[in-house]
Amino acid sequence: MTHPERITDELALITRHVPVQGGHLLDLGCGRGDMTRRLVKEGGAASALGLDIEAAVPGQATPVEGVAFRAGQAEALDLADASCDGVLMLKSLHHVPVGHMDEALAEVARVLRPGGVLYVSEPMARGPFDEIMRNFHDEAEVRAAAQEALRRVDALRVVEDFIFLSPVAFPDFASFERRMMTLPTLVQPITPLMRQATEDAYRKRAAADGSFSVEREFSVKVMRRR
Repeated sequence: MTHPERITDELALITRHVPVQGGHLLDLGCGRGDMTRRLVKEGGAASALGLDIEAAVPGQATPVEGVAFRAGQAEALDLADASCDGVLMLKSLHHVPVGHMDEALAEVARVLRPGGVLYVSEPMARGPFDEIMRNFHDEAEVRAAAQEALRRVDALRVVEDFIFLSPVAFPDFASFERRMMTLPTLVQPITPLMRQATEDAYRKRAAADGSFSVEREFSVKVMRRR
């Protein structure tokens, strides 16, 4: 059995599997838009559109030619049929409401050109990092639902299915708290009891100096429009 590849920069992985060079791309659930910009600036895409919920759409203090951002929903894309060479869903499919995941993937298939590629990467709900996160943000159920939705879609066929490892590290719990316990995707307020349980779980798994590092597993499916 091949050991999963360790990836420190997912752009390198994306360019292996998605027609980035000269392509017209959609980054669904773009977050801060860093990858959206890099697709054009470093990957050579002709254009990249980043979509996210209205509250999360990034600004552009310094606009990048070929890059645009706007609010939108994966299950109702305001894009023409067959208008994209590639669609990326980077850790975002599990944020689509479970009841709309099938609609979202049907919309992706609609906007992809024949032969166009969907690249989906999803964190796997296991390992020490998830054991810490689960104390205030348990995504096991929605991640499982995302994988089920990918198995159901008929308009796209899987051409690659693999796991990669991505390193994550924190020098101390305060750093973990700043980065992970203020995420805009949190679905409930963090109570004092939840915070304490999270800190206890972190310290149980941390090194003697308080640092924590691990390689998280991510599942990737590369799917092509039939």
